[in-house]
Amino acid sequence: MTLPKLNLLNLPISLIDTRDCFVFDPIIDVEKLNLGPGRENVIKKTFYFDPEVIPSNYDKYLDPTFDKNDYKSFPVGCTTFENFFEHDEMK
Repeated sequence: MTLPKLNLLNLPISLIDTRDCFVFDPIIDVEKLNLGPGRENVIKKTFYFDPEVIPSNYDKYLDPTFDKNDYKSFPVGCTTFENFFEHDEMK
């Protein structure tokens, strides 16, 4: 099956040639997505700080109405997608 060509200029992605490294072990939300033909098994991972070990200066970046007990109030700012591109698209 051949997928339609993507306009890569419209994708909000960046390619990083170094391995990600976190000082704190993040909480990871994993979501399986069906994005249509050829992208039925996309895995989206969103990373959050554990409320127990957030960096000391992190609160200055938070909305004042945040829930300090809900880890989703502490996003790392990193989201990854797996299985988004087919091998031929990556070539």
